[in-house]
Amino acid sequence: MGVLKSTRSGGTGRGGRPEPGVLLQVIGYLAWLVECGVALGAFYFWWMALQDAYVAARLDQFGYALLSDSLLVVFGLAWLILVIVRERTYRLAVRDGRLRQRFVRDLGVTLALLLIALVLIWILARLVA
Repeated sequence: MGVLKSTRSGGTGRGGRPEPGVLLQVIGYLAWLVECGVALGAFYFWWMALQDAYVAARLDQFGYALLSDSLLVVFGLAWLILVIVRERTYRLAVRDGRLRQRFVRDLGVTLALLLIALVLIWILARLVA
């Protein structure tokens, strides 16, 4: 009986670390949702930027549909992979007590990619007009 101990209340996890509280786990999942939402926006704006680049290059109109659909599939799959990977990394960050560092770093990279896409859209709009 003593071998199977519950780690839910005051127990220790792997490596003798204390298990994180429920509130910290909820905060971790909220951080994960924010990261996934911002990443979805970044993928959307990159999709728009690459379409604008195609239009600015004045390439074939039939190729535009192929590019648009292909990018949608690739970015959609990439976003789903990101969601799965980020869930695990945030869960481990909560366990290791590094949630703040992980969230700031990951969100910073995602926001930088989003900003680059927006600047690219702005530049391409100036070129086409």
